[in-house]
Amino acid sequence: EMRDTLVRPDGPLFGHIDWEYSLPPLDYWSTVQLAPYTTPRDRIVLHAVFGGAPQYVAHLRPSGGLVDNIARLCIARHGAIRQSVETALLREPGIRDHATYHALLRAMGAGFTTVNAIHTAAALHGTDLTATRAKLERLISLGYVTRERNFGARNTQPFRYLLADSAFAFHYTFVSPNDGLLDRMDPRLVFDRHIAAPFDAFVASRLVALVTEAYDRLQPMKRLPAVNEWGRWEGRTPDRQPANIDLIARLDDGRMMTGGVHWHKEPVGASTFAQHVAKLQSLAAKGEAWASQALSPEAPVLWVSAAGFRSDFAREIAKTHRESTLLSLDSLFRQ
Repeated sequence: EMRDTLVRPDGPLFGHIDWEYSLPPLDYWSTVQLAPYTTPRDRIVLHAVFGGAPQYVAHLRPSGGLVDNIARLCIARHGAIRQSVETALLREPGIRDHATYHALLRAMGAGFTTVNAIHTAAALHGTDLTATRAKLERLISLGYVTRERNFGARNTQPFRYLLADSAFAFHYTFVSPNDGLLDRMDPRLVFDRHIAAPFDAFVASRLVALVTEAYDRLQPMKRLPAVNEWGRWEGRTPDRQPANIDLIARLDDGRMMTGGVHWHKEPVGASTFAQHVAKLQSLAAKGEAWASQALSPEAPVLWVSAAGFRSDFAREIAKTHRESTLLSLDSLFRQ
């Protein structure tokens, strides 16, 4: 807002700016240092909802619980972060047709990811897919949306469009769909009755990006294998079974590292690794070259579990003689 005031045509610095730089969000490590929460679970939830915007974290009341702060700031009608999200596009120069942009964001919040699905869910009758794609690209340029393909996908395969900004993701996943309820109900009650149940799945979906950040931060300290490229794979095996792989990394030395991120309240056991190998085998049979590489005994695995690991999990990995990195939530925040 300050920038717009200074450099707009009637502003004092119009025509006198030689260089501009937009500060990116803080990384997860810096963000949680600013917040009054110290348990790893609270820190993960904080980053899933607030992202790396220090101005959002500054609104937290240290005396309040994290969910109470989320209800007050993100869900309540006049919450500071809710107001910021709802008016963000109004402050963006060159953005018109705000209702259409909000419809696109609501469609992504509802879980639609392809251009066709987003276009249909947003009910953009009378507009074509080219216009919808252009608006999505505009949201990407502003940092609100990101796009990705499956790891190893050809350039001809369609992108998935996802909400990149955490506060936007929370708003359009939970707040906007419950807008009518919030006219009649206390925001904390709305959280407890309508958001709490699917909230863990939301946090889990945001955790994967934090894990890749954490790995890159920990890599030199723990002498972990260096990563050239991160990605993931989402889809089905040839027999139509879900085959989502959370973590895929092409390493500096050419090996392929794969693994998973678990936000469950139960420790991860041996069956999880066996299922992971079965998915890789199905994808390799489908022709995914990276999956064939990941089945090699030289291919390491990376796992993060909120509830830790059972002893049989490590034993199952050891049978394959693979190098493994098993991280707890605590380890993501160690110096």
